[in-house]
Amino acid sequence: MISVLTNLRELIAAYGIPHLNKEDDEQIEKDILASLKDIEIDSHTRYLSHGSREMAQQSFRIFYSQLRRMFNIIYRKKNHQADLIILKFHELFKTYEDIYSQDMNLEEPLTDYQYQLLKIEITGRFPVLKDVLHKKEIPEVLICEIQSALNSHFNSTDSELRYHQYLFYKKLLQELTKLAYDTRNKDWERRFIETMININFNHMGFFNRLSEIINDQLNTLCEKHQMMSIIINGLRISQASRHPRLYYEQNRAHLADLLSEYTEKRKILNEIQEVKIETDEILDEIESSGILSNLSRAEIIVLFHYLFKAGFLRGKSKLEAAQNFSTFVFTSNDIKIPVTQLVKIDRNKYQSSIKTVKKKLLQAILFMDEDLKDLGRSNQLEA
Repeated sequence: MISVLTNLRELIAAYGIPHLNKEDDEQIEKDILASLKDIEIDSHTRYLSHGSREMAQQSFRIFYSQLRRMFNIIYRKKNHQADLIILKFHELFKTYEDIYSQDMNLEEPLTDYQYQLLKIEITGRFPVLKDVLHKKEIPEVLICEIQSALNSHFNSTDSELRYHQYLFYKKLLQELTKLAYDTRNKDWERRFIETMININFNHMGFFNRLSEIINDQLNTLCEKHQMMSIIINGLRISQASRHPRLYYEQNRAHLADLLSEYTEKRKILNEIQEVKIETDEILDEIESSGILSNLSRAEIIVLFHYLFKAGFLRGKSKLEAAQNFSTFVFTSNDIKIPVTQLVKIDRNKYQSSIKTVKKKLLQAILFMDEDLKDLGRSNQLEA
């Protein structure tokens, strides 16, 4: 297909040369217009002559890219002023983009003229749309992220846009216009978010702000309603449109996938929180049903030490026994003794407590002796 561009390339190279007079340039302009008409006819014939779909697509992409460069050259030679030649070029590009839409290289840069037209359209229409969306109570932070994306692409005079971004921004304007001027009574925040998901505005700043909004909304709900909301949101997100040629960032996951991943993580966190609450309730129940003693911290430590030595407590080691003992035994102030304090005892430090515990244990032994004597007398009478 590129062979049909030979004559046009030579005419553009000759146009605007300083030593040519006005009449020469006018004749070249007429020849350029005639050449563009010939290219429109001949290029279609050449496209159809290729033996395979793959060869035709490759040939078209090379042809389109070279024609774009020629368009930029003549547009700059005309000081970025539109005339019959520029308009004819632009018309030809629109024709190719319609007929060969499936063959377009989505990473192909826009022509300078396309970029200028889109910039004029964006900067003219978005401020008006933004005001209308504010009145529909669309979150300010989300609108600001759209504005940020626009600023990054349209605050320069040179085009840095790729064709897929051109398609995205045209779709963005179209959908925001529908949303802004829809007079029905709807949940506009939800409709706006669904629209951004459907057109795949996978801008990281937008995703982060949207995640924060979802999180804030969930935090106003009880645990049960949070899980219900997460499940419902997940179902809505899974039904999002997935046009393969519609995206803001090529190398980033679809906005629906980013949100699905976020909601799944939030769901897991909620499940973990539910388990933690249940575990805390069980532990509270265990703690509330522990052994409440009249002993001080030091006396509890002494009691544990000697009960373990005497074989009263189960455990392969003193540490294991201390872990069980610490869970269920409380001091007179309703305090549990940490395991680390139970496993070691300083006898000199706790000498007074040892005497106190010994006295209480001896008192218990006296009670046992009295009971045994009573039992002995009862047995003799029965005999």
